[in-house]
Amino acid sequence: SMTHHAANKFAQWLSAKTGRFYRLPTEAEWEYACRAGQTEAQPLADIAVFGAQKYAKVASKKPNAFGLYDLLGNVMEWTADQYDADAYKNPQPWVKSKTPYPHTARGGSWQDDPAKLTCGARTPSDPSW
Repeated sequence: SMTHHAANKFAQWLSAKTGRFYRLPTEAEWEYACRAGQTEAQPLADIAVFGAQKYAKVASKKPNAFGLYDLLGNVMEWTADQYDADAYKNPQPWVKSKTPYPHTARGGSWQDDPAKLTCGARTPSDPSW
């Protein structure tokens, strides 16, 4: 488990270590990467770990059309955005963080049902995480 703050700090550390800039993606960037320009979804069982007893090794399933692994299922992924329940009603490029919680996690996890594993599914974080 990694907090949103820890994920941001890791990106800062990686940037300093490599000399290249890294950050969490915005929700819009994450969703674009997840959809990978496809109009038809790949079979979920081919690309996602879900309904499992535990998470799986990274890249244990097939990549999406952009060559990215594990965007759906396995472990949820942090985005840079503060969670806004009305984000699709009031689209913005990025919802700036104003409080520690909730932030938006995307992709669903290994313990979720298939209905929660879509490129549009969003989960607000909670301090109990």
